Amino acid sequence: MTDAPTNDTGEERFDRAFPLNADSPHAQATLDAGERVRFYLVDAIGLDAARLTALLPTVLAELAEQGLIPVFVTDLLDYAPLRDAGVIFEAVAPIADSTRLAPQRDWAARQAEVVEMIRAKWQPSGEVRLGTG
Repeated sequence: MTDAPTNDTGEERFDRAFPLNADSPHAQATLDAGERVRFYLVDAIGLDAARLTALLPTVLAELAEQGLIPVFVTDLLDYAPLRDAGVIFEAVAPIADSTRLAPQRDWAARQAEVVEMIRAKWQPSGEVRLGTG
């Protein structure tokens, strides 16, 4: 095996990334139907657990109607609402907590960099901002 760059298309890279570890029942249902998984980024940064829990059914229903798999981005330290809903999620460090540890760093810029990496990883077909991120 070589690490040499390839000239494959985006479609070929996508196909090579599978089989997807579909921990999310939402992704598994799409795979079981033989459909291509299309991700949609849901920025929930800044939402507390109660608000996120209240929004989850609506977000999931709306995206399912469009055949999209949500990938939530959160700064919550308690992942229970997302785990309980069976959704895919990525966590970023809360700015306030990070600032207390190292006030000299620009944590907002760092959080934005991490979110950009998450976008690059999932290559969502779109996104919605529910929080303050």
